Formats: sequence, C-alpha cells, structure tokens
Amino acid sequence: MIRNLSHLQAKKNTMSEEQNSATSIHCPIRRVDRALSEEEAYEIVRRTHEASVGVADTDGTPYVFAVNTALIEGAIYFHCAHNAGRKEAIFKVNPKVALLFIGRKEIAQKEFSTNYASASVYGHLSMVTDPDEKKRIMLKFTEITASEAENTEAYYENAKNAIDTWKVTIEVIRGKARHKELYFGEQA
Repeated sequence: MIRNLSHLQAKKNTMSEEQNSATSIHCPIRRVDRALSEEEAYEIVRRTHEASVGVADTDGTPYVFAVNTALIEGAIYFHCAHNAGRKEAIFKVNPKVALLFIGRKEIAQKEFSTNYASASVYGHLSMVTDPDEKKRIMLKFTEITASEAENTEAYYENAKNAIDTWKVTIEVIRGKARHKELYFGEQA
C-alpha cells in the first residue's frame, strides 16, 4: 500500500524554524563525537564504489536503488540502462538525490553496537549528454572501478548506446564513524 504523504508537507509548512531545520540536509549530526571531517567523508566516497541512492517522485514517494559509483573531478558518477524506466523518469522531474556510502560495517556483538564508517551525500543529478564527455567519464569510471578489465574502450563502444551516465553535483557531504581508526588507520 502506498500512502499519500501530502499531509507531511502541510505539517512541515507549519513547523517552527527549529523543527524545520531538523528535517533539512543541513541538520547537525546528533553524535558529534562520531562526525568525520569533510576530507574523511570524501575519502569514504573515493574508496567505496557502491552506494544506495535515494530519490523521490513528484508526489513524494521514495525510491531507493544501488549503483556502482566513481568520484571523478569532485563529482560522483554512475550509469544505468538507457531509458531506465522509473529511475530515469524520477531523475527528469526531481533531480534532487541522496547517496549513502558504507565504507565499513561490522557488528560489535559484545558491545551491542556496530563499528562503521559512512558518508552521506546530497546533491543534484544531471545526465551526461555530450558524447565525448560521456566516453571520457565512462573510461575513467572503468579505470577506477574495474582496473583489471581489458579492452575497455572496445567494450564502451559496444555498450555506449545502451547506457546513460549520470553526474551528481555534490551540495552537502558529511560522514560519521564509530571507531574510525578501524577504517582510516591509527592516525585517525
């Protein structure tokens, strides 16, 4: 059953400024002792080539899916099938996006907790439409995510019309970790 969430928008419109900021992407991290620097958050994105992507359609219905990613020249890129149905339809009407990168996760059973390092990214999507730019980005993407692959240029030439390449322009990035030294090493 899909619920109509318009009542939440009406409620948001009547919230105080303080309450509204708690629902914003700029809301402060509650556990500041676990907050990572922007540089550390970018490092998680750079090392982690998988993310969960969250978008919402025009009536607010959320849609989440997993993608392979690459951080290239300060933006995040991913690809999907050409005319990828619901995904692409949402991208075209609501380019706002959130991505979650889990760099490390392990259950600390004796502590009834989880050790983790994660980064959250908020930004806007745009399709890479210039053919030369798409090829350049996809070859760089392959270099980052599949460095052992051979014949990547020939593979791209065969697949280029079957894929769409998307760019996420980062607006906000932040990270959190419990025992960040497990991810970043002892210097953290």
